[in-house]
Formats: sequence, C-alpha cells, structure tokens
Amino acid sequence: MAKAAAVQSIDPLAELVDQFAPVRLAIEDFRPTQNLHDRLWVRLKVHLEGPQNQPITLKGKLYQVSLTESQIERTVKPSAMERLKKVFGAKRFWELVHFPLKPLDAMFDDEQRKNFVETTQTGPRKIASVEKLDGPANVAKAA
Repeated sequence: MAKAAAVQSIDPLAELVDQFAPVRLAIEDFRPTQNLHDRLWVRLKVHLEGPQNQPITLKGKLYQVSLTESQIERTVKPSAMERLKKVFGAKRFWELVHFPLKPLDAMFDDEQRKNFVETTQTGPRKIASVEKLDGPANVAKAA
C-alpha cells in the first residue's frame, strides 16, 4: 500500500519548474508590448509638464492617463555630514550612509578601488525558460 503512494508522489521541484516556465515565457512574449509602451511613454511624457507637487491627467477619446505628484527626495546636506558623524559615532554613521559608487569607478581602476571599496555579488540574475523537447506537450505532438 505504501509502495503505491510513493509511485503517485510528484517531484515538487519539477512541479515548480513546470509552473514557473510558462509564466516566464508569457513575460517574454509580452516584451514587444513593453517596448511599444516605452516608446509611447517617451512621446507622451513631454506633455506632462506642470507643478511636481500636483497630479496631472491627460485625456484621449477612449482613455485618460493620470500621474500622481512627484515623490519627495531627501538628501543630507554636505555641511551636516561631520555633525551627523559626531551624533551617531563614526561606525554607526557609515552603517547608515550609502552613496553611489559609479563616480569612484570612473576615477579609479579595479586595483586601486580594492583599497577602499568592498565588493559583494548581489542583485537579480537573468533567467531563461524553454519548453523541454521531451515534455508532455511535445511528446503528444510527436505521437
């Protein structure tokens, strides 16, 4: 009896892959629509001039496009850096502070940067989904 149950069990990873792959393929199929959106957006946004703190609505014959007010961005004044370092202490201050490193990349080569920049690998990885040639859909087509 237990043997029959084991035969009917499904590999959870294979099931997950089979759920994920068609969704990924649908996203890839959608890419031309996304590209068209991006091109139209470039043309449309030139008509979205106005105060940053107020929403804007553009009206067409069939649709309207609305934008919310701009986000507020806050930055620390350069003159306040030393004062903040004293308030938090140097160690805690540098744990809290983040800034872009691209300007350093332009100024220093890899060997020089190793002296003052720590590098770790993070961020998204690119993925690809393809239908297996021996998958159920293709096996059925071949039969």
